[in-house]
Amino acid sequence: GIFWPSMGVTSKKLIGLLDSNDLELRLCAIRVISELGINSSQVIHNLARSLREEPEPLRILALKGLARLGAREVTEMVVPMVLESGALRDYALQVVTAVGAPAVSQLKSLYGGADFHGKRAIASALSQIGGRPAFDFLLGVLPQEPFELQKHLTRCLCESLDGMAPALQQ
Repeated sequence: GIFWPSMGVTSKKLIGLLDSNDLELRLCAIRVISELGINSSQVIHNLARSLREEPEPLRILALKGLARLGAREVTEMVVPMVLESGALRDYALQVVTAVGAPAVSQLKSLYGGADFHGKRAIASALSQIGGRPAFDFLLGVLPQEPFELQKHLTRCLCESLDGMAPALQQ
């Protein structure tokens, strides 16, 4: 019959490819690792490193992988990326919402220094994460924001409220 190496050997080889100098190979390795759900501290570390130093397509793929793996370990690094523009922001938001409640305090601390688009993104993330701390924060910032942002915050508050258990809505 055909001999298949054990998953451990395959995983090690895939993880090794994350260090390749060949960008295409690294992109493919990230795709396969994400698809197979290979979740180890070494994978998380490599994907996190890719967030810092790489061309945008690799950073986006690393974020997709981290969102899929729900990597709480990289919250500190990913949360500030919600202030980036375009696709990077979208995928950073996916990671942040996958992480959930542990990201709330860092999102709240970023809010004050964010521009209009950053505040919108943070509000959206908080409403998707939900829970009382996120809801109370959104309610608290609502009065001092300009009308356009107030409209978005109001929608976020509604979404957040819809996701809460009735007992928490009191």
